[in-house]
Amino acid sequence: MGYKKRFEGGLTPKQKKLWSALAIGAFLGLSLLLLIFVGRPMIRFIQNPAGFRLWVDSHGLWGRVAFVGMVFFQVVIAIIPGEPLEIAAGYAFGFWEGTLLCLLGIFLGGLRCSCLCGIGAYGP
Repeated sequence: MGYKKRFEGGLTPKQKKLWSALAIGAFLGLSLLLLIFVGRPMIRFIQNPAGFRLWVDSHGLWGRVAFVGMVFFQVVIAIIPGEPLEIAAGYAFGFWEGTLLCLLGIFLGGLRCSCLCGIGAYGP
C-alpha cells in the first residue's frame, strides 16, 4: 500500500518538504547574489548625484530608458531598495520627469510580476 500511495499522489510529504526547503534556499541564495553583484553597484552608482546627472545627460533618451529599466529591476527584485533610485530621479530629471519615469518603471515591473503570478495561479 505504501508503494501505491506514493506514486498515485506524486511526491510524499517528506519529499515535498525537501523540495520546498531546496526551492526556498535557492531563492534566497539567488536573491543574495543579485543584491551583492547587481543591487549594491547600482546603488553606489546613483549615490553620486552629480555623476549620475552627467551620465543621464550624456545618454539622452537612452539614459531615461536605462533608468526606467533600473526601477523595473528594483521592483522585480524586491530586495533592492527603491528610495535611492527615486531620490536620484528627482535630482537627475527634476520633479515631474523623475516622478513619471519612476511611475513608469514601477508600473512595468508590477505588470510583469502580476502577469507571472496570474499565469501560475490561474493556469493557461
